[in-house]
Amino acid sequence: MTSSNSPVSKPRTGRRQKLKSLVRLFGPPLSPDEVAEPDHGLIELAQPAIKLLQAYFRAEVRGLDKLPEGQALIVGNHNAGITDFEPFFLGLAYYEQTGRLMHYLGHDAMVSLPVLGNLLIKLGGIRASHEAAGKAFAAGHKVVVLPGGNYEAFRPYKERYRIDFGRRTGFVRLALRHGVPIVPFVAIGGHESFFVWRRGRRLARITGVKRFLRSDS
Repeated sequence: MTSSNSPVSKPRTGRRQKLKSLVRLFGPPLSPDEVAEPDHGLIELAQPAIKLLQAYFRAEVRGLDKLPEGQALIVGNHNAGITDFEPFFLGLAYYEQTGRLMHYLGHDAMVSLPVLGNLLIKLGGIRASHEAAGKAFAAGHKVVVLPGGNYEAFRPYKERYRIDFGRRTGFVRLALRHGVPIVPFVAIGGHESFFVWRRGRRLARITGVKRFLRSDS
């Protein structure tokens, strides 16, 4: 199955449908290893909040017309710790243009949380694993990955203009395994107002953050 970049019709959702979508967030946890279908009611509810954040950060998404048809692995840099909303801005722009979701690889600690995990999954999040990404590719979707993870997102302020994946190359093996093209994207500006003195790798080890959250920063 392959997906096109051409628009598909988005069903209209009334208040009742949106309310049902909202209530389902508080239901049983969804599996982050499965690829969710677009929940148009929930996306419409989330749109104003994402748009507000986009306006606040003066964020622009450019170059969607350069995306290839069909499956692709979209590889980008990670800024501003856990306040990095750039993947949501990218995903919303793609949804508004095509009516389809991009699926992005998310940290276990985020996609497994009650309620918030369901929200992220409904907006396109899946567990950061080769298996989950493979399911998304098999369904014809585009997948977003930020290989640098927390290592890059919490880099010192003096390195704010540097892209640093921490020598992580698993995304290359993922693309080769599934025969999909790698499409790079660059997020600029998110680290400008995010001040980090140092990575704190030793502190992460001492406090157990590295072991429990797989974060070395």
